[in-house]
Amino acid sequence: MQKVFFILIVAITGAACSIVTASRTKGREVFMNHKHLSAVPFELYYDSSITKISLFGNQITDIDSEIVNLSNLEVLYLGRNRMKSFPTAICNLKNLKVLSLAYNDIDSIPDCICRLQNLERLFLSNNKLVYVSDSLASLKKLEQLDLNRNSIRKLPEDLGYLSSIQFMDLSFNNLDKLPDSMQYMRGMRELNLQYAGAMLRIPESACSLRMLEKIKADPSIVFPVCFLAQQTNRLVIYIEP
Repeated sequence: MQKVFFILIVAITGAACSIVTASRTKGREVFMNHKHLSAVPFELYYDSSITKISLFGNQITDIDSEIVNLSNLEVLYLGRNRMKSFPTAICNLKNLKVLSLAYNDIDSIPDCICRLQNLERLFLSNNKLVYVSDSLASLKKLEQLDLNRNSIRKLPEDLGYLSSIQFMDLSFNNLDKLPDSMQYMRGMRELNLQYAGAMLRIPESACSLRMLEKIKADPSIVFPVCFLAQQTNRLVIYIEP
C-alpha cells in the first residue's frame, strides 16, 4: 500500500513553529526538539493518532495526566529537559514501547512503571538515580535498559527476571554487587559495566548466559572463572581504562 504523507503546522506561543510529519498508515509523529517549551503543548494530548513524540532539549518539568488520551503512543522522547521526578502520568501509556528520560534530574523510578507492559526500550541515563524500583523487573518485554551515569548503589534482586533483556548499560554508577538472578537473563547479548562500581564482582551465576557476546568493563571488575576460561563460546571482553 502506498503511504500518503501530509504536513501539519502546529503554532506554539513563544516558540518557532514545529512541523509534524504524518503517515495515514502509521500514525502521526511529532518532533518539537529544542523549542524552549516549558510544557507539552496541550493540543497534543487530544490527538490519539500520534504514535511518536520527540521533545528532546526543552524545559519541561512534568507531564499532564491528559497524556492518557494518547492511546496509540509507542515512542516518547523526553531527554534533556528539567524533570526532577519520573512523570507518573506516563505509566498510563499502555502501548508505549520506547521511553527516554535521559539527561534529567530524576532520582527514583515509581512502582507504577510496572504498568508499561509493552515497553521494549528504556533510557534513564544521566539522571540522579540511587536505587532502582523492584517494579522494573515486571517489564517482561524490555529488551534494552540504559541506566548509565547515575549514582545507583543497589539493583533489585528480581532484576534478573527481565527475561527479554538483550542490552544493559550500568556503566558509571556506584554498585556494590550484581544480582545472582542475572542467570535468568538468558537473552543478554551486551553488558556494559565500565566503572559501574569499585571492585564490582560478576556473580558465578552469570556463567549460564550463553547468548552473551560482549562485556565492556574496567580493570577493577572481578570476573567469574568461567568467563576467564572462555567457557562461553562467543564472549568478547573489552577492558577500557
